[in-house]
Amino acid sequence: MTPLARWLADATPIHEIPKSELRWLLLAGERRVIGRDGIRFGGLTFIAPELHGRGGEEVEVRYMPHDLREIEVFSKGTWLTTAKPQGLLTAAAPPGPHHRARWGSGGGHRHRPRRCGRGRSPPP
Repeated sequence: MTPLARWLADATPIHEIPKSELRWLLLAGERRVIGRDGIRFGGLTFIAPELHGRGGEEVEVRYMPHDLREIEVFSKGTWLTTAKPQGLLTAAAPPGPHHRARWGSGGGHRHRPRRCGRGRSPPP
């Protein structure tokens, strides 16, 4: 039997997956437990309003391996929320006073360029 004949003879129905769900199937996944502060993952704590009151629940976290700006959280196979790292600024959140002090804009001290010692030339 040829591959085409075998394909045509197969009565198994083909299910089309919606594009909105296809993206989630391509993400890496791991199991995590929701803690008091959110979900600890990749050295960060991820938070979302939908995680409150779910402490101790085991969930599946799906993520892009080299992009931890957000993770997708699934509970019992159903999408629950998109969680973001706690404490990181987003474009929607204006920088607070700590931002100005850290980067020196707005009156903080300014760094002076380093000088070479007497009689020394700068390194190549």
